[in-house]
Amino acid sequence: MRDGGQGRAPLSSSDTFITVAPITVPMSTGERVTLQRAAEEDAHWLAEVCSRAYAGRIERGAYIPGGLSRVDSPRSHLKFMEYFDYYRVTLDDFTAGGLMVATRGPTIVEVVNVYVDPDQQRKGVASAALRQAEGLYPDAGLWVLGVPDGDEAAESFVSKAGYVRVGQVTEDDGTLLGWYHEADAPLSLSPVGSLREGMKYVHVEGVILEKAHARAVRGRRPGESLSVTEAGLGDESGRMVLTLWNQQIKMIQVGDRVRVENGFVGGYRGITQLSAGKTGRIVKLDTY
Repeated sequence: MRDGGQGRAPLSSSDTFITVAPITVPMSTGERVTLQRAAEEDAHWLAEVCSRAYAGRIERGAYIPGGLSRVDSPRSHLKFMEYFDYYRVTLDDFTAGGLMVATRGPTIVEVVNVYVDPDQQRKGVASAALRQAEGLYPDAGLWVLGVPDGDEAAESFVSKAGYVRVGQVTEDDGTLLGWYHEADAPLSLSPVGSLREGMKYVHVEGVILEKAHARAVRGRRPGESLSVTEAGLGDESGRMVLTLWNQQIKMIQVGDRVRVENGFVGGYRGITQLSAGKTGRIVKLDTY
């Protein structure tokens, strides 16, 4: 006999009900990591996390990526917020690190520094933060970053993140950095012979044909002394004077193949000259 004529058998005291718990899929690190623009109230925690991330280097007085100083001071991090696009990296809403980027001209974005609390390292936090940062700058034609020579952990990280080494640059304090580009990103190069005074943000490659002796000049700050020299940069289309300053003079030698990124073409005493300017880099290219 059917219950109510609806085709359902009546329940008996022997029937058993089984409740199936919903399946919870763990969130990936990329889903747990978010970027938030750093604000004044974040300075204390960012300084705390950054000092933990670079504890060994701070004690040794070693170079910190980006040439940053006093990273254990909240006041320094307030300055970093003025100089760079500074993001607080959060993991499940907790501050896990920080990421600083800077736009270099109309097409290049540089990763100045990315750091993660030691307790959260090797979990993919930095990689997830970097991927999210890349999505915030859709008009960027090329992402670049520098890694201290010999820092194997950093070199491994940027390689896994999809960056390839193209050469070497130098910081103001003489620290040599491996220079990395986002893999397969295009970079439009101008022939040396096509450069004209007043051009900005040019990318040029060539060989150093000659180099003059360095001379001392006065800086803009009281008592500041700088070193400057000129080198001949050439390719199949022509040659031009390349201005080298301070540590660039030591790094660049005759016969080196170099690339000027975001260069500026100016003039001095009637001579057209190429320089890196304020936002550019002179890269000593790797040769294999």
